[in-house]
Amino acid sequence: SVQLINCADGYHLWSERYDRQMEDIFDVQDEIALAIVDALKVKLLGKEKDAILKRYTDNVEAYQLYLKGRYYWWKTAPEEFEKSRDFFERAVQADPTYALSYAGISSYFGFGAAWGMVPPEIGWPKAWEANDKCLALDNTLPEVHANTAGIVMVRNRNFIFAERSIKRSIELNPNFQEAHFIYSFHLAVRNKFEESIREAQKALELDPFSVRLNQHLGMTYYLARKFDDAITQFKQAIELDPANPHLQESLG
Repeated sequence: SVQLINCADGYHLWSERYDRQMEDIFDVQDEIALAIVDALKVKLLGKEKDAILKRYTDNVEAYQLYLKGRYYWWKTAPEEFEKSRDFFERAVQADPTYALSYAGISSYFGFGAAWGMVPPEIGWPKAWEANDKCLALDNTLPEVHANTAGIVMVRNRNFIFAERSIKRSIELNPNFQEAHFIYSFHLAVRNKFEESIREAQKALELDPFSVRLNQHLGMTYYLARKFDDAITQFKQAIELDPANPHLQESLG
């Protein structure tokens, strides 16, 4: 059931109900996208329409496995984070041409190596290998440029290349929360704390229930020596996940 509502005044613009088989999920997505465009009276050029109707895979199983992998990738507990690798690798097995699944594998090994959940001598080479495969399949994915930025920033300390890759990721999808998260981290490392806070806030606006993004905003406040804001933010994060030891440590 899809509704289109004007947030400014609550006016109900359009609604529709779709009753389909799960196997038709990609057709349904295309149908909904075009219906919303039509309801908004937007005229699309050929390339714009192609972008809206772009399919990253026709394999429903690979698509579902990738979504599960991303779900666990955002988890902060190592044992849950570890599950993301299995889902990403199964997505590759289901569709070896599915670029996003390689981006997921790169994200797993890169983030894991950066934060001590994967040995660096294993994580970095595998992150780069998967990222190269993703680039070869589709270099227009914001995920692949965000991964590139993370790898060259943390492993190679190449901040100029990293910033260029981050900006490319945001250009491809301004609402990609992970790119804003990485950009915030990049700015904090370079002591640009006010800009880092703004990017962290933007990431959290896009995904307000992410424990990792809530914790990261608290950390940017801490690094900027805005301790009261940091305390408030960490407490908000703890409300989302009271048993999370990393949040309790951050608050402490």
